[in-house]
Amino acid sequence: LSKWIGPIHLFDSVSATVKHGTRDYFNNSAAIYNELFYHNYHAMIDDYMIGKYPLKKEHIVADFGMGAGIFACRLSPHVKKVVGYDFSQEMCDLANRNISSQNISNVVCMNEDFLKLTNNPPKYDYGYCQTVLHHLTYPQRAIKRMAEMIKEGGALIISDFAKHKHSELVHENSDLWYGFTEEQFRAYLREAGFKNIWVE
Repeated sequence: LSKWIGPIHLFDSVSATVKHGTRDYFNNSAAIYNELFYHNYHAMIDDYMIGKYPLKKEHIVADFGMGAGIFACRLSPHVKKVVGYDFSQEMCDLANRNISSQNISNVVCMNEDFLKLTNNPPKYDYGYCQTVLHHLTYPQRAIKRMAEMIKEGGALIISDFAKHKHSELVHENSDLWYGFTEEQFRAYLREAGFKNIWVE
């Protein structure tokens, strides 16, 4: 969508339909997700993200859009607890199997849409969001909600695609955005209230 008409505002009924389509994609992809070729590439990103800020054993962190739980599992040895959120039941089921197969006890998968959490949502020392925003209708809203769930003095670490023109990638992976420019990211983070912003 962004390739053709730039920033958009959809009626709630249309936005819900788009979200259901994205959820269906991940529900249907869960069975083969562990085998996808790009997990070796993701491992390099995981290491970089984990090393970006000093983690402590007492930290409780969030993984927003945890998918199969692969990143959360890699993060788990460094912190007290990882709480992952994903709105796809099939992905949460896969994440729980991956967690169990590695005998990890400090990762929890919440089958919830963190954008819809109300009544004083929990706050975390750090939040992580890996290659999720390009699937969302309103990535800026997601960043704002994640910011609300980070403790004072904490940090939000996001990785996603740079702006690109690969329509086949968008089609195959049920993407809504052709990546983002650095300025888009900076604007989203500023709007969410972040002060010390670093984008690369």
